[in-house]
Amino acid sequence: MTKYKIVYVKEKIGNGFIGMNWYAAKELHIKFPYSKHTILIWKDFDKKRMRRTIQHEKVEIELMRRGMKYDRAHAVSNILEDYSRVHIVGP
Repeated sequence: MTKYKIVYVKEKIGNGFIGMNWYAAKELHIKFPYSKHTILIWKDFDKKRMRRTIQHEKVEIELMRRGMKYDRAHAVSNILEDYSRVHIVGP
């Protein structure tokens, strides 16, 4: 699996996103002056949620790299994130 650089930002990204990656930003027309291997994370929430959001972004990247559009990749990532919250990491 690809290694990603995590960049923590002080403000939400674009129109209020708490996480963002190059592929999603490109499709959503959000300025993203970082490499394809960088994930932006808003740092103003708890560590468990940050971990889930990072994992969400990684899944989204992998799906979009393989040709899936943002809306579907985001939906799949949300399902996996919810499963993780309930069954693995906790609230």
